[in-house]
This record gives sequence, structure tokens and C-alpha cells, in this order.
Amino acid sequence: MIVSGGANTISVPRVVLGAEGAFHIDAGASLTLSGSITSGGAGLNKNLGGTLTLGGLNYYTGQTTLNGGTTVLPAGTVN
Repeated sequence: MIVSGGANTISVPRVVLGAEGAFHIDAGASLTLSGSITSGGAGLNKNLGGTLTLGGLNYYTGQTTLNGGTTVLPAGTVN
């Protein structure tokens, strides 16, 4: 998913990561995912200088790769 500007929110019960699981968020932009993230083995890849906020419980099983910017996790998150 590519986010190039503004404050953006996706409000769905569940986000299923595809094979790449990538979020490209430009500097100055933000994306909030209010639902849970699940996958069939894919990880989460956050790229560029923007902000990704995860609002739900997340159940993906792959690696988490953070390449720039800010990632905000829900309170009580356990790694």
C-alpha cells in the first residue's frame, strides 16, 4: 500500500497481508489501521518516512521490518 499525503485511516475488522506485506508511507503522511492484521505467513514491512499506527491486535506470523519513519503500537503490545 502506498500513502503519499495526509492523515489516512482504514477502519475494518481485519487487514490481511499479501505476500509482500508492505506499507510505503511518505514523510509527512500517516496511516492508521484500526483492525487486526493477519497473514498466511507474510510479515509486515514499513518503508519511508511517514507514520504507521497499528490500532488492533495483530496476528501475522512473519518478520516485522521497519525502514524509516515511525511505527506506533497499541498499548500492552507483546513482541
